[in-house]
Amino acid sequence: MIDEKQFVKIKWGMKHKTYYVNNGFEFTKTGDEFLVPLNQTHDGYAGDVVVHCDFCKEERVIKKSRYDESIKKYGKYYCSHCSQQHTIEERRKSHYNRCL
Repeated sequence: MIDEKQFVKIKWGMKHKTYYVNNGFEFTKTGDEFLVPLNQTHDGYAGDVVVHCDFCKEERVIKKSRYDESIKKYGKYYCSHCSQQHTIEERRKSHYNRCL
């Protein structure tokens, strides 16, 4: 699970300058860091975010793209350990259903 209210650091760059200026952020200079609410980041933001495993509730700092991949694949976020357990259980269920 991801906390949508968290803030992430973004560096000013020419690629996303227009996006953030149009969304109310004041440009300082290229390379400066500024804080942005996670829900206001640009499409494709791949920086670090704080998430909690939906199974064991452990807090982790991962790349946003990895979180999105997990949500797309499972509908939930699983840490690496829980993801392995989930995959094993799914394979067992699949194998069991084929044997019936």
